[in-house]
Amino acid sequence: MAGGTWGQFVFVNPDVDAEPLEQALGDLPAIVRERGLDVDALRFHHRAEYEIRANWKIALENYLECYHCRLNHPGLVSVIDDRRLVMEASGFRASQFNPAHPGFDVAGGLSQGQFHLLFPTLKVNVEPGPANLSIGPVWPVAPDRCRGFLDYFFAPDAAEDWIAGFLAFDDQVGAEDTALVEGAQAGAGSGLVEEGRLIAHDEQLIAHFQAYLREQLA
Repeated sequence: MAGGTWGQFVFVNPDVDAEPLEQALGDLPAIVRERGLDVDALRFHHRAEYEIRANWKIALENYLECYHCRLNHPGLVSVIDDRRLVMEASGFRASQFNPAHPGFDVAGGLSQGQFHLLFPTLKVNVEPGPANLSIGPVWPVAPDRCRGFLDYFFAPDAAEDWIAGFLAFDDQVGAEDTALVEGAQAGAGSGLVEEGRLIAHDEQLIAHFQAYLREQLA
């Protein structure tokens, strides 16, 4: 068994021949730090488990694009400026960086959100505002169902009323995504469309993810 830590996050791999954690994480810890978040200063708050009635791949592809945000996440786009979204694909990492709107009060915290998928399953989310992070995997349990969890971390001095508002906001965005992904599963599961096409710019992270899957399954 192999493993290691990144800040307070503990990773375990049952494969004794697995690559070192530092190699698996790549530049993700540096990117998170350079974007203004000190993960060592965060404190664990709680774990939220969830299940989505959709294929694992469909759920992750939804996570890897935000052109659906303006129509499906009115609360989210009132915080982040999706028109200034920056996407970045590097190795096993697919990242989106969303600056907060100029008028959004970040309370002296982070002026930018960052959302990372570390292939194949790990999601790392940082919202604009006081120091926060949620991290966790999502994995397939059936062709039309997947499960996951997110561990939430905040600064030790974060006010409980602010955390409560943050979690309500995050739950709302999650519920909107679940409805969207389960709707996409119904369409994909109908069998009416054999294949689709990717939008060159807006779905570039999905293309990176699909290339990774093809390589692993070859």
